[in-house]
Amino acid sequence: ERRSIRSLVWVPSAAAPKKARLFSAGLHREVTEWDPRTLVAILSVTSGGGPIWSLTSRGTSLYGACEDGSVRFFDVKDSEDIMMSGRVQAFKSRVLSVATYQEDYLFVGGSQSQL
Repeated sequence: ERRSIRSLVWVPSAAAPKKARLFSAGLHREVTEWDPRTLVAILSVTSGGGPIWSLTSRGTSLYGACEDGSVRFFDVKDSEDIMMSGRVQAFKSRVLSVATYQEDYLFVGGSQSQL
């Protein structure tokens, strides 16, 4: 199965604090969890916003910068699922980058040189 990966993110495991989970996102429109030992996909969920240009995390939440101008939120607290938990329409066109800062800040950069 071919995937066009644009971002990789490690997320601390809620079930085992000393372990981390590996997630990717990309032009194939999905967030995927990988087994870091075998590099086999475990779970995938579609973004609902088209290709994902960037992915970041804070705690057990993932944030995906999407083609449709939105940032999609994914909850990965449960080790057996990836749940879309919300979205914010940031721009009218593609969001290329997303970053978190401290607990309350989410920064996004768009295709029209906007922050």
